[in-house]
Amino acid sequence: GDPFKALVKSIIYQQLSTTVAAKIYARVAEACGGDSHFTPDGAQRLSAEAGRKAGLSSRKYEYIQCLAQAFLSGELSKQILTSLSDRQCMDKLCSLRGIGEWSAHMFMMFSLARADVLPHGDLVIRKAFKRLYGCSQN
Repeated sequence: GDPFKALVKSIIYQQLSTTVAAKIYARVAEACGGDSHFTPDGAQRLSAEAGRKAGLSSRKYEYIQCLAQAFLSGELSKQILTSLSDRQCMDKLCSLRGIGEWSAHMFMMFSLARADVLPHGDLVIRKAFKRLYGCSQN
């Protein structure tokens, strides 16, 4: 898949219900000229006002602009992300505003198909390990 779109989706979906986030993502893509134009260049041309009208908070708009710039500058690309080790990929992604450890883990597992990634900070994973091993402590 397209790593830019996957990371934008990760940013938009943060702290929102899936239904609301999907609507905002679709409106942002449309504001960029449709899904085929939802590229780093298309996102850079999106005004803050258009982003706001599509449902983006000013912070998420800023994060998407920074992400688009990273792709446009060559700092990020599909080739770069697939060539990095898990640790390097994690560090690169987490250096971007709006991408945290959980988002980086999800991107690596589902967009880069990295089977050896475990989102150890994920609440569901932590609860499952506690239940599995009978732990009551963090």
